[in-house]
Amino acid sequence: MQMRHIPRSAIIKAIGLTVFFAAALLLVQHSQLWTYLDPERFRPFMAGWGLFGPLLFILFYAAGLCLLVPSSVMSMLGAALFGLYMGFVYVWIGAVIGAGAAFLIARSLGREFAAALI
Repeated sequence: MQMRHIPRSAIIKAIGLTVFFAAALLLVQHSQLWTYLDPERFRPFMAGWGLFGPLLFILFYAAGLCLLVPSSVMSMLGAALFGLYMGFVYVWIGAVIGAGAAFLIARSLGREFAAALI
């Protein structure tokens, strides 16, 4: 079997993607992030932002998806903060933005390596 040559830049980007995922897992597991996912603790923070509170939550949700925070926990937080219907809307928007951001991260860091393997 013939070994294919994988470009050095592809290997560096693949290592960067692996480091990103490992750092995200460590951040989520070994930080105080879980204490902020309590609705009673998060509600005053969101209320302080007024009309920008939903926008902040959407950005928080999108970033959480990229950092591998379980989406079910964040979805329940959205429902607890904004009610069932508006929470669903904000969670859905955050999920779409987060999925797009995760796709762009994976595409920019992992595409060349995956193409070299195929």
